Amino acid sequence: MDTRGTKIARTGFGVDFLTRNGYDVVYVAQGAKTYFQGLSADAYMRAIVPVAGNREIVTYGASLGGYCAIYFGSHVDARIVALSPNNRMHPIRGAVFDYRHTASLFDMPRSSISPVIAYDPWHAEDADFVDGWARPAYPDAQFVHVPITGHKTARKLQDAGRLKSLVFDAFAGRDIAPEIRVFEDGSPDACLLAFRQAARAKDKAAMADTTAALIASMPSAQALKAAWKAAAQLGRRDLRIEILRVIETAGMQDQKHAQHILASARAAGLTAS
Repeated sequence: MDTRGTKIARTGFGVDFLTRNGYDVVYVAQGAKTYFQGLSADAYMRAIVPVAGNREIVTYGASLGGYCAIYFGSHVDARIVALSPNNRMHPIRGAVFDYRHTASLFDMPRSSISPVIAYDPWHAEDADFVDGWARPAYPDAQFVHVPITGHKTARKLQDAGRLKSLVFDAFAGRDIAPEIRVFEDGSPDACLLAFRQAARAKDKAAMADTTAALIASMPSAQALKAAWKAAAQLGRRDLRIEILRVIETAGMQDQKHAQHILASARAAGLTAS
């Protein structure tokens, strides 16, 4: 199940890969901006069950496709593999939309097989959707954390060469590590994760150390904005000046998050020199 281009495409994410590896695939797509609301669970079952026969059904998708993997897979007792599942038009998100699916997983059939749900726990939208919609109905699911990948968990896993093993392990029902990191130790992403963990723990000493390490790793302007806020909370003028130096050295002055930092610096009378 896929959302490529938010319209019906020739094939979906991973379809060619799966067919090359011997899987029979039914690709389910959506019309533009329909959020799959034109496909009912009954219509899905009428189309899929006769084709599947006695074979096990696996539903697989990312983003809105991940939502569909859970929603439709629940109706056919499928083995569910969902990456960054989300549906911005779901009532749980407070959206005003002609929502036609059953809103609560408790009010419909559920799969007897524990799903595999992989997502970035630091991505607020995805984490809230998983915790508010999927986790209550499937508390025994394998929740796989793939930190600092944002909403692009599938793509980041693929880029790191980790998607194939995750998918094949999930399809085979094998246990999967509860966390998969797609970055190297000491990288900007690793430093950002350590920084966020220290901030969540409200450990000021660790926050100071991880903020300094994050700045030194030459991260994105968005990460520098988070470091700027932390440095201000810690009263660390030296760290804020170092952030200004990084922005200048990396030539980030025209980037949105860097501009926010520079405006704050001007208001505080800070310069990189």
